[in-house]
Amino acid sequence: ILTEMAKADLAVLPYDSSSEGGSASATDALAVGLPLIVSPAEIFDDLRETVITAPAVPEQLAEAIIALLSDPERYQEFAGRSAAYARENAWRQVAGIFLAAL
Repeated sequence: ILTEMAKADLAVLPYDSSSEGGSASATDALAVGLPLIVSPAEIFDDLRETVITAPAVPEQLAEAIIALLSDPERYQEFAGRSAAYARENAWRQVAGIFLAAL
């Protein structure tokens, strides 16, 4: 799935709300370095500095998508943020931090 996801230009997750503790779809998008546009739903609170937040309203999501895709510098910035987040939160990295604390 990640191989196919990596072929996309970006990911958009317009959840209205969620009772989940996290979003596997968001993690997958970040893992392959996709810029990510998310809704203000609580499920994305831990990602606010990494992603673009837009209301889960079709017109506003479309504006956010067009704005990102039409600005190559901003696009690269958010692709870099995604890749950095994935590196910092990779299992190997997290396990190393945990083991160092023991």
